[in-house]
Amino acid sequence: MYRYYRCNKRNDKSCKNRTIPKDYIEDKVVRKLKTLLTEKNIEKISKKIYETCQKENNSNIVIQNLEKKKKQLNKNIENLMVALEQGQHIDMISNRITQNEIELEETQSQFLIEMAKIFKLSEKEIKFFLTRLQDGDILDDSYRKVLVDMLVNSILVYDNELVIICNVGNKPITLTIDLIEDIKSELVTDPFTLVKRFGSPKYKIRCVKCTINFTHLILY
Repeated sequence: MYRYYRCNKRNDKSCKNRTIPKDYIEDKVVRKLKTLLTEKNIEKISKKIYETCQKENNSNIVIQNLEKKKKQLNKNIENLMVALEQGQHIDMISNRITQNEIELEETQSQFLIEMAKIFKLSEKEIKFFLTRLQDGDILDDSYRKVLVDMLVNSILVYDNELVIICNVGNKPITLTIDLIEDIKSELVTDPFTLVKRFGSPKYKIRCVKCTINFTHLILY
């Protein structure tokens, strides 16, 4: 069984970009990503990740709405307590206070659940995690997944180079390699004996000729 990436437009022969072995392209990317984990880059990446997560946490609509609801319920209870002290409709006001207190308790529980979901690591903790990644095994699938998920936005495939667009930093990383000669011996020619789609591409690999994603295939 072999896994490959190929442009979706290869199916109707409108794209002649090459089929690329999965391990080949992923190894090239992962090895390059690992070289980015220098002390200087880790400092920048840690800061960027922390700032991005804090921004997302602060703009969490669900938490904002729950906070507003808590404030409103507390205000309702305070106003009802004032009315109760003045002897207005005691039974009705007591029931409304109880209802608001129950709703406030439920809202508080939901608020705590949502708060538990948000990112809470400090910049120092992120930096420690990234530093540990410097010694990771590039053959380990879990390690490879962490590197790519964290750093890669997309990968562009040209005839003789790969361009990695990272989540952190303003400049793309270009791997200038002779794709044609490098993988020629490993290419499988059409027609395939049996081709099976292997879900969506794990990495956002895009065919520059067609500006669409590569399909992740299994070949038997």
